[in-house]
Amino acid sequence: ISHDLRGPMATLRSILNSVEEGFSTPEKTQRQLAHLKTMTSPLNNTINNLLLWSRQQLEGLNASPELFAVGEILEEEISLAAQEAITKMVIIENHIAPQTVVLADMNQLRIVFRNLISNAIHHAGNNTVVQLFTEATETRIVFTVSNTGTFIPVYAAEEFNRSGKLKGKDA
Repeated sequence: ISHDLRGPMATLRSILNSVEEGFSTPEKTQRQLAHLKTMTSPLNNTINNLLLWSRQQLEGLNASPELFAVGEILEEEISLAAQEAITKMVIIENHIAPQTVVLADMNQLRIVFRNLISNAIHHAGNNTVVQLFTEATETRIVFTVSNTGTFIPVYAAEEFNRSGKLKGKDA
């Protein structure tokens, strides 16, 4: 959350300072404004998620499951992550059929997808791929969001997968 809030706010402050101090040409100002516009949507969603989370903490978690196709919310979440993906030169490949129907709380699933996609991009290396897949059985659907980067050292990933937690000096 800190990264999701501080990064855009620092960029906003930097652009505003640049414009205020006259270090920006009209062309550069237009580019900066366009960047601010694309940046505000994910920032707004992060703030909305925080407000939703805080309300749920006060009221208790009240899921409202409903049947719906995940295609629209996935496209929205991918669109929100597009700027960060472009910046890191990460390609997002969505292999999930838009008509995939789930029984879930739509807002909670949005938050899960947003976090998984954002983390996959954040921890991917430049010029890599983030992929979204599903695996369905008769009773459940497993969503997978993966990247081709290597953020966790292999030995640490093996230890984590074996024990469920990291041990040692790099933990």
